[in-house]
Amino acid sequence: MHKATLKDFFLLITLAAIWGSAFFNIKIASDTYTPMTLAFGRIFFAALVRFPISAMATNIFNCANVIVYSLAKSIKNIKTISWTNLL
Repeated sequence: MHKATLKDFFLLITLAAIWGSAFFNIKIASDTYTPMTLAFGRIFFAALVRFPISAMATNIFNCANVIVYSLAKSIKNIKTISWTNLL
């Protein structure tokens, strides 16, 4: 098993800060923007990353799987953002 180094801890803390800031920023943005606008922004910027990755897939079956998975996750995110605004 890999022994954790200082670099590993730094990367973990950086990841936690980025991931945690997303929830904080969504809460602030939800005061200004509608849930659908926030969801569209998240999906749009995720698509900028996801679709080139799916285009690099080795065959059309893998590409279709990545696209379907991405769309399913995006729909879940829209529902989640809408429900959290009701709280």
